[in-house]
Amino acid sequence: MDALFSFSSKVVLYAGAFCTSIFAALVLEPEQQGYFFTFLSLAAAYVFVELGLSSAVINFCGHEVVEIRKSVSVERVQRAKARLVGFGRLVIGWFMAGGVVFGVALVGVGLVLFAGEGASASAPLLPWLALCFVLMLDVALLAFFFLMEGLNEVRTVYAYRTLKALILNGVMWLALFQGYGLWAVSIGYAATLPVSLYYILVVKRDLFQQFKSPVAGSPISWKKEVLPFQWRIAVSWMCGYVTSWSITPLTLVMYGAEAAGRVGFTWSIAMGVIAISNSVILFKAPLMSQLVAERNFALLDRVALKYGGASVILAALGGSGVLALTAILNLFGFDFAERMLSIEVAAYLFIGIAVLQVTQPMAVYLRAHKREPFLVVSIGFSILFILLVVGLRGMMGLTSITLAYLLTCLFFVLPVGSFIFFRCRRRWHASV
Repeated sequence: MDALFSFSSKVVLYAGAFCTSIFAALVLEPEQQGYFFTFLSLAAAYVFVELGLSSAVINFCGHEVVEIRKSVSVERVQRAKARLVGFGRLVIGWFMAGGVVFGVALVGVGLVLFAGEGASASAPLLPWLALCFVLMLDVALLAFFFLMEGLNEVRTVYAYRTLKALILNGVMWLALFQGYGLWAVSIGYAATLPVSLYYILVVKRDLFQQFKSPVAGSPISWKKEVLPFQWRIAVSWMCGYVTSWSITPLTLVMYGAEAAGRVGFTWSIAMGVIAISNSVILFKAPLMSQLVAERNFALLDRVALKYGGASVILAALGGSGVLALTAILNLFGFDFAERMLSIEVAAYLFIGIAVLQVTQPMAVYLRAHKREPFLVVSIGFSILFILLVVGLRGMMGLTSITLAYLLTCLFFVLPVGSFIFFRCRRRWHASV
């Protein structure tokens, strides 16, 4: 049942995002479409606030929950509870402050990218400033939902994400068809804030009461216990942003708004395929952390193989489905088929995604040990990808982006990631 909640939330979110892409192509002018997808891509930059903390929350909480559940010592149980509360308070404070920093930083980015675009009704600056304010509030509330997930409130979290996705996309569609243009993005995000507050203040009010005041006991050492794991995740995820959501803003700078619209359309669908595929293994991350804490490596392997294999199959099927739909649109001559990348160019991207997905369950498996050995893969991926995009640009234009993605996944991420996984798994489990 938990798997169903996880999968359905991702399907709703990214099926909605797929429809949003189509509606944006139908309603917006080509240049506006480029700005629209740039807005959505920059909104995903909250990873620079999160800095790997969500993964740290899941793994840290998973280990402490096992201590509370399995320990026969009252002192050890009290210690684990105190550590959970102290950690939760740090996480909440982190995102509250980070939301403000994020909003201010996005304003600066907007001034650089959009300030010279004039003051017409379709100009991007004012809608962007409104979105910055809404995103500041949205990011500030993320901590509560990461803590819910870490405490294994999986159904609640995915029910919330499903409802949030329905409201976000539904309101955004309505705003697009009502002619609000670029304002549709901030209107959609603003409509989700009451939902977030309802879950925090009403649905899980009792859960968060415990974080109001510190609990006496053994304090958590962020520097010694969390930071060594978190900073590696943070760098990995920032590199991941470079190889995914930063592509549309970069295309805007290199090729202009119309090209950014085509790339953004295709890339947003591709990110949906990745997210839906990853959801199959990610919803098992809390369980995998608990299995590591219990040293139940046999069951850990079975869970990883079963759900990791399913995620790879989903990635392959999802990419094939998108390519087939693109071919059908081109065959019947739909106008908005010209708003996306051609099927030949898009094929490189979706094949690369299927290759990349093979390594995602490996990363989740290893992170369940509260370690992040995939850092070198993430850094190498982002550097090689950008170098290939720039190097192939003169010869291949927009094709350089998707071809660079495929080549980097196939000849770097897959072999290096597989080597790291099998080496770490053998060493870590042999030492127990």
